[in-house]
Amino acid sequence: METSRTKIGPAEKIARLKEGYEAFNKRDFNRTAERYSKDIVWHFVAGPVRGRDAVIAYAKDQAARLDATLEPHDVIANDEHLVALLTYTIKGKPYKLIHVAHTNDEGNITEAWSFSGADLASAIQQR
Repeated sequence: METSRTKIGPAEKIARLKEGYEAFNKRDFNRTAERYSKDIVWHFVAGPVRGRDAVIAYAKDQAARLDATLEPHDVIANDEHLVALLTYTIKGKPYKLIHVAHTNDEGNITEAWSFSGADLASAIQQR
C-alpha cells in the first residue's frame, strides 16, 4: 500500500484527472501513470485490468490501435470519487463515455469503471 502524503481536495483531483486525459491524448503515458495508484483496478468495457503497468499497457494499446482520444465535458468530485463525462473518439468517430473513479488522499485513482453504450463496446471489439 502506498504511504499517505498531503490530502488534496476535489478541485485538485479534478485538475489532476484532466491533466491525465491531456497526457493520454499526447501519448505521454509516464505522466498518465502518475495519476494511478500502483494497485489500481480499472474496469474497462472489455473487462478489468489490474495494476498500474497493466492499465498503462492497455491505454497504450487503445491509443495506438484505435487512434483514441478523450475529451472531458464535465468532471465532478468529492473527497473519495471522481465522475467524468467524456467523448471518446475512435478513428474520428465520437462516442459518449463515463468514468467513475475512487481516489486516495493524494488524488491517485485506486479503482475506476468505464461506462458506455453498446455502440462503443462494439466499436472497440471490432477494431
